[in-house]
Amino acid sequence: SHNFSLEKIRQHFKVPYWAVPCPVEYTKRGGLITYQGSGMLSVYCVFKSGSFMPGILNDILLSSAEASLRSLDLPIHRGHGGTKSNPGLYIDPDKKIASVGLHFSAGVTRYGIAISLDPEAKYLRVCVPCGLKDIVLTSVALETGHKKISDAERLKIKTLLALEIQKRWLK
Repeated sequence: SHNFSLEKIRQHFKVPYWAVPCPVEYTKRGGLITYQGSGMLSVYCVFKSGSFMPGILNDILLSSAEASLRSLDLPIHRGHGGTKSNPGLYIDPDKKIASVGLHFSAGVTRYGIAISLDPEAKYLRVCVPCGLKDIVLTSVALETGHKKISDAERLKIKTLLALEIQKRWLK
């Protein structure tokens, strides 16, 4: 029910619901909570899937983001704690930098991947990412020691990501 979902969502915040520093919108999507504001690079895939396997698109998005972030000399790996048990990209075993989430309905896919470039720390600190209480959200800026990612660097990351997705998609 709607109330059950809202209660479940509240459990994914580290602060009381009223202290979350941004508006919270309820949607019926997976992952329960996600920050989709300033400082995030989000790629949404909307297409008719036909016989396309969800795992293939998931792998295309993750491996493309992984290659793009490695170009910045970040020690990226998949899955929480070095395992593939929780989709996403991590630095160290406990810092999540990218999340992937796909939804297929009536043969159409929605959602995609979000890479944390340089959101304000106040937005990262309030979430329990993917329900994993022992990890924190990080960003490219935090991991590279910058306050903000420059427009040139942002364009480089977006271009690399687009090229990596295209290269894998056309295989």
